[in-house]
Amino acid sequence: MKISLKQFEEILARLDKNELSGWIRTWAEQDEKFRNYFIARFNENKEKIEIERYARILEKEISKAEGRNGFIDYYYAGDAADEASRLLYNADHSFKIIDPAEIISICFAVIKTVAPALNNSDDSDGQIGGALEQAMELIARTSSEKDLSDSVKKELFELCLKYHNTEGMDINDWDLDLLDIAGGLVAGQQEKQRLFLLLDKKDKAASWHHTNELTAGIRKTVIERLEGSAAAASYLESMLHLPGIRKQFVEKYIREKDFSKAKELCEKGIILDKKWPGIVDDWNEFLLIIARKEKNIPEILRLATLLFLRKFNSKEFYPILKKYTPSDKWNQMVEFLIRELNKEQADEYITWIYIQEGLFEKLLSFTQANPHPFNIEKFEQYLAPKYPEEIKDLYEKAILRYATHASNRKAYSECCRLLRKMTKLGDKHRVDLLIKDLSTTYKSRPAFLDELRRV
Repeated sequence: MKISLKQFEEILARLDKNELSGWIRTWAEQDEKFRNYFIARFNENKEKIEIERYARILEKEISKAEGRNGFIDYYYAGDAADEASRLLYNADHSFKIIDPAEIISICFAVIKTVAPALNNSDDSDGQIGGALEQAMELIARTSSEKDLSDSVKKELFELCLKYHNTEGMDINDWDLDLLDIAGGLVAGQQEKQRLFLLLDKKDKAASWHHTNELTAGIRKTVIERLEGSAAAASYLESMLHLPGIRKQFVEKYIREKDFSKAKELCEKGIILDKKWPGIVDDWNEFLLIIARKEKNIPEILRLATLLFLRKFNSKEFYPILKKYTPSDKWNQMVEFLIRELNKEQADEYITWIYIQEGLFEKLLSFTQANPHPFNIEKFEQYLAPKYPEEIKDLYEKAILRYATHASNRKAYSECCRLLRKMTKLGDKHRVDLLIKDLSTTYKSRPAFLDELRRV
C-alpha cells in the first residue's frame, strides 16, 4: 500500500519523542548508510565544513558500480550517480533551512568522488555529469544567496582553489566555474594574487581563446570588487586581443553610436582572427550593422554579398541584398550570386534562390539533371502546378531506376511509396500501367509483388 505524504505527516505528528528516538536508534543499528547519513546531517558543529563525512558514503556507492577493471559501464553509471543526486536533491529541496556548511560539504564531496569517475565511465546518459553540474550550481547559489560567515567564506575560497584541478573538473569548464566562485569570495590582495596565479596557469595551458576569455572575466570581476569599475574597464581594454572581449567593446561603441571606434576594432579583429573564419564573419556582421546605421549602401551591399556567399546559415543576408540593390540591377545580382555559388557547388543555396525568385524553369532543369527522389519530393510543391507531366516523368524514371537495384522488403516498400506519391498527382491510369510493367519485369520477386498489390 502506498503511503501518502499527508499520512506520513499525521503519523509523525502523533509519535512520542522517545518512541521516535527508539525507532531511529534501531534503524541506525541495522543500516550503516542510514547511520552515516544521520551522523553527517545532524553533526553539532554547523559552521564546520566536513567533506569526508559524505565522501565516505559516496565512495562506497561508486565502488559498487565499478567493474573489476575500475570502469563504470553504461548500465551502472546511473547507480554511481544516484546517491550523489539524492544528496544534492535533498540539499536543494531544503536550501532555505539547511546550513550553508552542510550544503558545501555535500557538494565538494560530490566533486571529490564523482568527478574522477567521469574519466572511467560510460556516461552516455549524462547522469554522472548531471550530478556534477547540480553540485556546481548549488555551490554558486550558496555563495551568492546564503549569509556566509567570514570563516565559511574563507574555507569555501580555499576549497574552490583546492578542488578546481580535481580529475574530471576540466570537462565543461567546471574548473573555471570553481575559480569564478572563488573570485566572488576574494577578500584582499593576497587572495587575489593566489587566484590570479592559478588563472595564469590556465591561460598558459589553453589552446583556444575561449579559456582566456573566461579567465579574463574572472579577473575583471575581482578587480572591479577590489579596485572599482574604472580599473576593471582599463583591464578589459588591455585584453582586446581576445575576440570575446573585443566583441563587448564593439557592442558598447555601437550602443554609444561611436561607429568610428567600433569599425576600427572590427577591422583589426579581421586581421588578428584570420585563422578563424567564423570569428571573421562575426566582425563582418558588426560592420554590416554599422553600415546600415550609417546608410552606407555600397558597404551594405559588399558585406551582405560577402556574408551570403559564405554559405553557412547566411540566408538572412539575402533580403538585405534585395532591399538595397536597385531594382533594375537585381536580376544581374541574382545571376552573379548563382554564378559564384556554382563555383562552390552550393546546390542547396542555388535552388533556394530559384524558389525565392520564382525561377521554376531553372529549378525543373536542376531536378531533371539531379533526379534523386529526395530532390523530386523536395521541389514537387513548386514544380507540380506548372510542370505536372515533367514531375510524373521524373517519378517514373526514379521508380524504374530504384526497382532495378531493389533487393529487400524495405527497398520494395520505398518504390511503392513513390508510386503512391505519383498517384496523388492525378494520373492513376499511368500508375496502373507502371505497376503492371513492374509486376511482369520482377515476377520472380514475391515480396515486391506483394508490396505492389498494396499500392
